[in-house]
Amino acid sequence: MGTPRLPTRTCDGPASNDAALEPFRAVDVIALDVDGTLLAEDESIVSAEIVELHYALASHPTPIDFVLVTGRPWEGVKHLVRSFEAATGRRAPHVVHFGSVVTDAPGSKAIRRSAIPAQTVRSVIDAFLSGGLAPSVIQCDADLSETHWSVREAEPKGADPQKTYGFGVPIREVTELPAGVEAQVILAKTQPDVAARVLRELATLETNLPMEYHKPSGVLYVDSQGSSKAEGLLFALSEMGVSPERTIAVGDATPDIAMFETVRLGVAVSTADAEVIEAADYVASNGCSAAVVEVLELLLAARGEGTS
Repeated sequence: MGTPRLPTRTCDGPASNDAALEPFRAVDVIALDVDGTLLAEDESIVSAEIVELHYALASHPTPIDFVLVTGRPWEGVKHLVRSFEAATGRRAPHVVHFGSVVTDAPGSKAIRRSAIPAQTVRSVIDAFLSGGLAPSVIQCDADLSETHWSVREAEPKGADPQKTYGFGVPIREVTELPAGVEAQVILAKTQPDVAARVLRELATLETNLPMEYHKPSGVLYVDSQGSSKAEGLLFALSEMGVSPERTIAVGDATPDIAMFETVRLGVAVSTADAEVIEAADYVASNGCSAAVVEVLELLLAARGEGTS
């Protein structure tokens, strides 16, 4: 995007001098990763402190809106969206499935949805199976309803729908994926050495699909063409009429780096991967949700508002 890069600086707590606050001025949107950023590992809800700060920023005379940008499916993030909306009375699009799906502001339909074609889905599944993995295939429809298949070579045990990854997406365990299934993401939890082997196999398919082993979660992802957190965020911002130069992004893992390169200011939490910290413009002194509190306080201070 050619966004001016700001010098990397580490925050030792909410700052008050003008120089330290300058990067946090002229901001209209904050894009937040969810796992490892908005939430700590042992949390499933947004902290009361974040909700309070979120309300203060969203109700300010020059408000700041929030976009959640996550690899989670919609079912795994909509409860967080609802809590933000309830706290502030404001709505915004949100980015899920690593950018392959962007919701409308009410969260009732997909306004951006890219998919892996059915034939490619089959080839990717075969590569996962040949690596000894049981691939999971998630399909998100235009109305944001989701179906999750778990493909296993052995006969599934029982036919009752299950749930996985803590996201509440119904699972259908099958030995053969139904014909014609397109997908937003194909994934499997595995070890780094197995993931590396499967990634090499996938490279021979020349699908040109985004794929990555996400070290914090231990999940190998294959996403649809043209999907990334950055592309999804750009689409959401265009719907909101906000420039990326008036946006900051906060994250902890390698998929967040592309967001950092797209917006005015990329903020890494202190517990982020080393390469994420290296790519960030600003490194928070705290990790996970405490880093989000830190950034929100800086944004309030930059608007001339004190925090108690």
